[in-house]
Amino acid sequence: KDTDELSSVVYSLCNGQGRGRGTITGTARDKNFKTIIISTGEDSITDFSQAGGIMARVLQVSGPMFTKSGKEFGFQIAENMEMILDNYGFAGPLFVSYLMENEDKWHQWCVDHRERAKKFTTRNENILMRLANSMSVLSICADLLRDAGILDVPAEKVDEAIKSIWEKCRGNADGSDREKSALYAVCQYLEVNQDRVLV
Repeated sequence: KDTDELSSVVYSLCNGQGRGRGTITGTARDKNFKTIIISTGEDSITDFSQAGGIMARVLQVSGPMFTKSGKEFGFQIAENMEMILDNYGFAGPLFVSYLMENEDKWHQWCVDHRERAKKFTTRNENILMRLANSMSVLSICADLLRDAGILDVPAEKVDEAIKSIWEKCRGNADGSDREKSALYAVCQYLEVNQDRVLV
């Protein structure tokens, strides 16, 4: 794995601009973009670089993929996967259409985003303040998905999920302390596997 290349990708995505390309007449002009990338794996992206800037650009959520096991749960996962594959690709276009049809609300959504980011930030630390902006985007989008009728989940459940994600992100933001981060991972494992651990 090229760790330098991975760090470069993270910075490029977060800066909203790709790498400059040389042409006969000079450097080609890059297009700007804003996006959120979801990446999964056994290791966190932040583990591949010691750069502090990476920590401020990645919402790191760690933990087990599933908290249950057994044959019945396996069938449930298979059914859920089948439903996802059957309905994949519809939510995105519907959401974009909803955003375009409600242009008159854009300013208020921006105001709500800034206010929500302030609520996420409970400590005056640069990394958390920057992560709070990204977390606020996810939180606002969750509400908009519900308003658009795309996400059929009670508001309480959404708020609970957002809160849980942010708590994990806050804990992992202290990942620069590798010993503390490792201990946090052990605690998570023990919590999920209480019936498998002999004390």
